[in-house]
Formats: sequence, C-alpha cells, structure tokens
Amino acid sequence: MDDINQNYYRFDFIGVIDEIASASLYDLGFEAFEEKEISAEGYIPEHLITAALIAQIQSIHAFSTYEIIEQQNWNAIWESSFEPISISDQIYVRATFHPSKDLPYEIIIDPKMAFGTGHHATTYLVLAEMLKTDFKNKSVLDFGCGSGILAIAAEKLGASSIHAIDYDSWSVENTTENMALNQCLNIRVSQIDHLVEEIGPYDVILANITRDILLKNSADIIRLLAAQGVAIYSGFIEVDLEKIIEKVESFGIKQLQFSMKEDWCVLLFRKD
Repeated sequence: MDDINQNYYRFDFIGVIDEIASASLYDLGFEAFEEKEISAEGYIPEHLITAALIAQIQSIHAFSTYEIIEQQNWNAIWESSFEPISISDQIYVRATFHPSKDLPYEIIIDPKMAFGTGHHATTYLVLAEMLKTDFKNKSVLDFGCGSGILAIAAEKLGASSIHAIDYDSWSVENTTENMALNQCLNIRVSQIDHLVEEIGPYDVILANITRDILLKNSADIIRLLAAQGVAIYSGFIEVDLEKIIEKVESFGIKQLQFSMKEDWCVLLFRKD
C-alpha cells in the first residue's frame, strides 16, 4: 500500500465464509473479515478493485453489496470488535485501549488494517508453536510481518536479532508503530517482497503468508535457515498441506510436524 490513508472496499458476503473460500479471498488481496451471525464482511484495498476481480470474488463467494469506506472508519470497526486473546495462558495480545493482564508475555497491537492481531487461526497457530520453540539469543526472520506480532513475540521470547520484512508499506509502518508500543529494541524492519538478496543464516524463520508465496520462496527460506534451524509455516489450509510438505521435502527436509485450527495449518520443520 502506498498511503496509510487510502480507502478500502467493504464486501457484504451472503452467509458464513468457509475456510477454502476465505483462503482464496485472502489470496486475492482481502486483508480482514468480520464474521456476523449469518453473514460476513470482507475488506480489500481500493486500488486492487477491477471489474474482473469483482467477478472473481463473486465466483468464490456470493456477496450482496460492496462499497468504499474511509480509512478512519476502519479503526472504529476494529475497536468495537477486537477483544484481547490469550495463547496457552502465556501470551496475551491486547490493544492499547484494553487493560493489562498478568501473563508471562504481553503483546500490544493497535488494531489497524495490517493483518495479524492473533485472532486469525494462522496467527494463533504460529504463536502457539513459538511457545514450544527456543528463541533464546536466536536470530529470526519474519517473512511477511503484517502487524509485526510474530517479530514482537520473538523478541519477548528471547531472540537477540529479528529482521521483519513485508512487501507492503502499510505493514512496515504498522510494525514499526507496534514495536514502539512494545518497547522492542532488537527488530529491524524492511520493505521487501522477495528473499533472493537476503543473507542468512537465521536460527528461526517465521512465514505466515499464503500457499503460493510459501511454495515460491521455500528454496530461499531453506537456504537462509541455519543448520538445525527451525522454520514455521502457516497461511494455508488442510487441502494444501500435502503440496507444502512435498515442496519442503524436495530440499531434503525430513523433520516435519504440523497441527491445525479451523482447517488452517501450521507446519514446523528443522533443517538437518
């Protein structure tokens, strides 16, 4: 995104969106969904909208209306719907307007358009896996940092250096803001859309993005991973798990494990 004040379109979808449809809509550029009792709203940047894209959206999941909304309305939407969450009674994710809670790791995320507040199943899954992973004095790459929540969690878990990257200028700015809220000192943020020129190695690589980007970048991710380093993938659904595993195994990776939440998957693997 070029400007944090840009507009977004809100699509009013008919009925609840299933996991396969929501994954496809995320791939088209939707950045958030708000589930209602018998419907859902989806938000996508204005600059992505074309007649062809609208037809494609309708083919994935029917909608009744769509309209442009001003950016300042987005924060009001999130503030009315964003509730704090806890992961394994250890990580507590809240906004600035929520009270603190006595858990080991507190992460403050301002509820803006950048994806990643912990509410989506993939973010929750990655955070849960991070709690099981050793970050003490480790170097970390957060590929597709969104709001910066995973990079911030990595620092709180003991990582000594974190490089958070995203193709999106809004995500870079939001990550920087959230780093300040959490008083992070070990994270640097870059606006990058590929890993070709990235220099490792990294002890831990976090990649909560999409199936296609994971498949496209697995060679570089594994190249950048240190010996005995750990990678955590998410952003894809169960039907894509086999394809992701096949891709990773094609580079000689043998130590893999996965789990699921609401049909979304997280895959963890170690480089021998």
